[in-house]
Amino acid sequence: MIATDFERFASDEESGVASTQAPSRLPALRDLSKMLGENKPPRPPELIAGLLHQGSKLIIGGTSKGRKTFSLIDMAISVATGVTWWGMPTQSRDF
Repeated sequence: MIATDFERFASDEESGVASTQAPSRLPALRDLSKMLGENKPPRPPELIAGLLHQGSKLIIGGTSKGRKTFSLIDMAISVATGVTWWGMPTQSRDF
């Protein structure tokens, strides 16, 4: 009798042995940092320390009338002028 991937996973779980192999129908995971080696792209400059990098995306969520637009306008002005935004330092950039 041939054990299915699920049966093998279930038996590993019961024995307390964690399986490190992916099911046979999925490719093995690879660490891309090893593939890139020294050719990693440079990290983009931070616009807001620890929160937002140049060229990245930011999602703002909240309730209706929750002042999301006001927060984004405040953030844009803070970054443009280089002043602190909600306690986080910003970097003014010439675009």
